[in-house]
Amino acid sequence: MTPHAHPRADAPSGMIGRVGGQEVPRERLERRLTELHDGPLHAALPAPGTSEHRQLTRWVTQVILTEALCEQTAADLGLTPLEGGPLAPVAAVELGSINAAAYNGNPWVRAVYVHVTVGVTVPEEWRTPPPESQDGRSERGASDEPPGETRPGSDQPPEERRPATHERRGEGQPIRNKSPQKGQPAADEPPRERPGERRSAVDGLPGETRSASGRLLVRHRLYADRASAGLATPEDLDSLGMVTLDSLPRAVAEAIRRHPHGTLVGPVADALGWHVATATPSPAPPPPSQPHHRRQPLLEAARRRAFTRWLDDMRARKVELVPGLEHPGDPRQPDNHHKH
Repeated sequence: MTPHAHPRADAPSGMIGRVGGQEVPRERLERRLTELHDGPLHAALPAPGTSEHRQLTRWVTQVILTEALCEQTAADLGLTPLEGGPLAPVAAVELGSINAAAYNGNPWVRAVYVHVTVGVTVPEEWRTPPPESQDGRSERGASDEPPGETRPGSDQPPEERRPATHERRGEGQPIRNKSPQKGQPAADEPPRERPGERRSAVDGLPGETRSASGRLLVRHRLYADRASAGLATPEDLDSLGMVTLDSLPRAVAEAIRRHPHGTLVGPVADALGWHVATATPSPAPPPPSQPHHRRQPLLEAARRRAFTRWLDDMRARKVELVPGLEHPGDPRQPDNHHKH
């Protein structure tokens, strides 16, 4: 577990923390929260004064402190800002919500990302094809695979199971789902177990259909309002590739666990908006004659992992938090909704 930065009891109220000893003014946080409440996702945001809104405030604080850390680093290194488009869905999941938000919204974060990851290479263990059994199936264990590695022949880049320190869910609203269709369970009710069907104690999915690798083929889309999300069909969703449920926003993962594979799940609300998703087991591995990996997706995944680790290390060494603005996942703060 990567340690959180610890809050300072003697910090003045006009700041949200220190980065490298320099104060980050609270006005920056207030301005960002105002922009969120005036933006297109305002209907999905929690009401001020609630536990969920305090968690959102802590999450935004972490984004701003990450930006300030990279701005300070870029200035020290003489880097220039780097413009760019938003991250692809899988890349955002790999970096985690806080890091991805900072990357998407700040050109200095992107500049530091390039600087930190310029020398990263694909780990050797990621490049070695797994041994095959007599039936042609891979015998590699889950611990031997690169985090989030896709099955051979997949067009999706690897998805890295990121550290559970800065990007875990818990800042969202309670799940509010549309009324179930006839014959389908509600999103807040576990599906009824059919005769002869055994359930997995690991993830709550039917044991006969659970993915042997622990990863599922997930399709997902985020909507700004519940009305639009309620009209979504499986064809409207974007593929996230083969991912673990632990890598998804917590509210989405919990809803998926309560439904049979292939069921349209949602709308599920959190601080980001309204989620709709489906999850199906991993397909059978393709014939061994196909390429084991695509080098560029693996390289990009390795870079994202390196940048996440660099940020974790730098935050632990240079970022000081203030009371009331602890990390959303800090178990010592009263609004914590998830554990490491």
